Amino acid sequence: MLNDKRTLRWSDVGDEVVVLDDQAGELFRFSAEAGFIWKQLQEGISAAGISAALVREFAVDAASAQRDVRVFLQRLDDLDLRDGARIERLKPKEMAHD
Repeated sequence: MLNDKRTLRWSDVGDEVVVLDDQAGELFRFSAEAGFIWKQLQEGISAAGISAALVREFAVDAASAQRDVRVFLQRLDDLDLRDGARIERLKPKEMAHD
């Protein structure tokens, strides 16, 4: 289970989204589509709403969009990146890690 003090920091970097987990010392890079899903989640959009937005934004069919969202959410759960952490959005220059 996650430490209550865990913070995930994320930013857009080019067409991707990068998420930094300082506590675990890990950096995650999400493709444009996965990054789009991540950003929608941060806005509180439901899985169904994200699927519909993927259809519009990426010109994919509804079944593929639903599958992509389901797979991405499962991957976030597997990596423990969805629940229990504070999430902060940073500007790209703030992603530099000393």
